[in-house]
Amino acid sequence: MENEAARFHGFNMDQASASLGQTERAQAEMETRLEKAQKDARSLVASIAALKPKTDFGFDPRYWVSSERAIAVRQVATLEEDLKNLKSTISNLESEIKKSAEIRRTKRGEIAAARASDPLLAQSAIAALEATLRRIEPRLASLRQRHDDLENLLREPLASLHGYEAERLALMKKISQAEHFNLALSRAGGAERKWIHGNCERELGHRSPNAVIERCEGKLRGVEGSLEKIRLRVETAVLMAQREIRHIVIDGSNLCYVDQGNRGKSDPGAHHAGQAANDGGSNNRPKKRPTLVALEALVPVLAKSYEVTLIFDANIRHQLLMSDRDFEARFPQARVHVLPNGRQADEPALIAAEDDAHTFVLSNDGFRDYPEKRAVKEKRLLQHLITERSVHIFDLHITIPITFEPETRAA
Repeated sequence: MENEAARFHGFNMDQASASLGQTERAQAEMETRLEKAQKDARSLVASIAALKPKTDFGFDPRYWVSSERAIAVRQVATLEEDLKNLKSTISNLESEIKKSAEIRRTKRGEIAAARASDPLLAQSAIAALEATLRRIEPRLASLRQRHDDLENLLREPLASLHGYEAERLALMKKISQAEHFNLALSRAGGAERKWIHGNCERELGHRSPNAVIERCEGKLRGVEGSLEKIRLRVETAVLMAQREIRHIVIDGSNLCYVDQGNRGKSDPGAHHAGQAANDGGSNNRPKKRPTLVALEALVPVLAKSYEVTLIFDANIRHQLLMSDRDFEARFPQARVHVLPNGRQADEPALIAAEDDAHTFVLSNDGFRDYPEKRAVKEKRLLQHLITERSVHIFDLHITIPITFEPETRAA
């Protein structure tokens, strides 16, 4: 170690790095010249090949002494001389590049050895690496957690998928065997047909191959339907796992209206009906009564993993008799926006998610009026289901128990 330290005593790291950079730039320039020379050489070879037939004597003696042939001969000779010179240039460049590469390797090795032998440089490098590890560790932990979550999520459907695949193969094998028995029956007669029917019953559980085929094809349709559903479920889960969600914008009004005629199911159009009624709409519409029960259970859970923004329709103030500060106090884990009078949360929620691929909108609204918004086009939309006992976010696989107050349930 002392010998190594003595070897690099007085080693100028800045000068060595500058020299390495100069060598690398010179090599890059030579590689560019080599590439051009090789391209020119290929072009010359093609030109010579095109002119060569014109230098042949041919069958007409007059062509032997023609000016056309003489010009072609001179052109070929000139091009061949140019090609010879170009090949020499290519050879020299290849030799220089090889030498430069060796010099570059040597300089890199010296710099690496100097860094390794210098305790201060080594400690600095270690500190930089440790800082990098500390910086990316939360990200790595998040990725590990997402991997584990996806693995747990897919364990059951993948097992079902393998089971249905095995059942599908077994049914297809039975159908193939039954078709083979049918073919044998079409060629047999008398006692031989009776023997074939007996074999069919022993192997496939029924004397009639057609009955076996009909039964297996019916089962096969059911199995293939189940396979398609499970594949879709797996593909959706994988797709969601690949899309990193960092920020969730909640259409708050969409999650606080309960359809009184449906005993607790969330109604994606309810807050629009409530808005219309508040603005003087028809009294024949069923009344929609808002409640913050689902949001109060959901927002703290989401805030543990995501940045959360809540956006409410303007009329929520009047329906819940709450001020903007009341809403902010109720949801300290989120940024809360209650819109100005007459405004609904749909478009503002989409605008909040417009420029960030990691921001998703939580709402059961289909946003058919906003097909141009990026969150809609990129399918960065999350749906929910609210029942009397829980609120469920499908794509996040979150289910949270809730309890409605009696007045909330009342018709």
